[in-house]
Amino acid sequence: LITGEEFSSVQELKRILATDRRRDFYYCISEKLLTYALGRGLEYYDTETIDQLVNQLEINDGKPSALLKAIIHSVPFQKRRNPDFQPE
Repeated sequence: LITGEEFSSVQELKRILATDRRRDFYYCISEKLLTYALGRGLEYYDTETIDQLVNQLEINDGKPSALLKAIIHSVPFQKRRNPDFQPE
């Protein structure tokens, strides 16, 4: 891993991500999924939202459904714009 930790099997990697690096994993998956949901790259002002998503994952034991609900209810997702929208 980038931290210098070594593993020799998928099981070891899973153990590392599930214990020592759980919060890092939550941050990564939250950033990737929010980027996809918004249809744009993340900006400095998205940091608070990412923190909220990670907190929801921690509260809900990492359930993907909790992350999806948190993204749907997040301000950036609720306020996103459709660049192709043409008012009549």
